[in-house]
Amino acid sequence: MNILLGGYFDKNFGDDAMHQMVVKNFPMHNFYVECNQREMLAHLEKYENVHINTQGCEIDMFLNVIGTGFLYNGKRSKTAKILNMLTSKTKKYPKTALVNCSLENFDGKLSQWLTKYDLNKYDFITCRDNKTYAYLTKNIKNARIEMHNDIVFAQNFTSSYDNGEFLGIAPIRRLYSDTNFEYYREMAKFADNYIEKYNKRVRLFAFDSGIENDISAVLSVKSMMRYGSDAELIIYNSDTEEFAKKISECEVFAGSRFHSIIIALMFGINTVAVYDNEKIKRLCNDFNITGIKKSEFTHHELMKCIENSSKISNLHYDAIEHINSLSRFMMEQV
Repeated sequence: MNILLGGYFDKNFGDDAMHQMVVKNFPMHNFYVECNQREMLAHLEKYENVHINTQGCEIDMFLNVIGTGFLYNGKRSKTAKILNMLTSKTKKYPKTALVNCSLENFDGKLSQWLTKYDLNKYDFITCRDNKTYAYLTKNIKNARIEMHNDIVFAQNFTSSYDNGEFLGIAPIRRLYSDTNFEYYREMAKFADNYIEKYNKRVRLFAFDSGIENDISAVLSVKSMMRYGSDAELIIYNSDTEEFAKKISECEVFAGSRFHSIIIALMFGINTVAVYDNEKIKRLCNDFNITGIKKSEFTHHELMKCIENSSKISNLHYDAIEHINSLSRFMMEQV
């Protein structure tokens, strides 16, 4: 089967891990990926069944592997989406599938309409949380819909050490935000306090090194630290396995990236989330993780939560069912 693979291509660890999970589990199929910035597809170059920027073949299925890919809140995103709708031709495919999606709260009727417009294109959808599943089953009538835990849980990442040695922090940069500075400053104070109290080093993880640019976030936090020389920058550069190993060496973790929490959970690391979106809040609720609203957190509160955190054990998740159910859909006759 020839499959056109869609997704978010931005050197983002979470999205790249999701893409890899799919292409490596279906070696019998050919995946075609189109992206003008080929450097954003470095995570797929090693797979023989992936063909990059190769046109001319007949596509049997469009497969979109993406997390929060249908968010049209704010004037910028709405305008960009409407312009895209007006200037792009709609293509028809024999089969369409969407894997591992989640939805955020809408900021109005137009945002919701644009999202429904996109979702109605799919025959088969898997999502990763109860709220998204409830919305999809109520509003998207022509698709078969399933819910499973995030697909990255099914990745077989290996750890480096049994006992962690670092405090891990995964800050996030929000485009066009005027609150990044205060957030970075509190993260820097938290890191300094941890170093002072426990005499241990810190790792600052940049989960996105593309447009979202978490590199700017980790550089900012490090520059604001009094003990910046004790902070190591770990920048994601398309090697998901190596990046995950660096996380496994942490004994505690404070993350604002969704998949930073996922990976910390997979390695049994004491974890606290600092969140500004619904998907992380839902993840905290599902796995009984302490979460602090990004707009309200202080370094004192984060230190208190880290000290009171504990390892999450006996995780039960069915993430591999994204793959199994997709396989069954592929085998169905059109």
